[in-house]
Amino acid sequence: MNFLLAAISALLILLLALAGIPLRGPMLAILWGSVEINLVLAIFNLIPIPPLDGGRVAVGLLPMPLALRLNGFRASEFFLVLALFVILPRVGIDIFHWLVEIPVQAIEGVIVAVIRSAMH
Repeated sequence: MNFLLAAISALLILLLALAGIPLRGPMLAILWGSVEINLVLAIFNLIPIPPLDGGRVAVGLLPMPLALRLNGFRASEFFLVLALFVILPRVGIDIFHWLVEIPVQAIEGVIVAVIRSAMH
């Protein structure tokens, strides 16, 4: 759903640009903010740890022994997420940057390139 919402927001930016409506100010900020927020949520949710949807997908795809092990993390899921995304960056290991920010920036780059090429 987040990918769809990001795509709709990007499409609205493209349509406004093609219609000759100036893309600046609050309208662009809101639409681009929607693209960014939805991409971050979509990518973050795909991380294969049990409290996230990616964890459920991983449990469904892994062989039974590994799936049972991964599913066993449920008791400590809060602490796993806390350690990965709060504690580790404090010691210089920014997993969020590698797993979420870099893919989001890559997708945003493609979106910007498509919008620019469609306007020329």
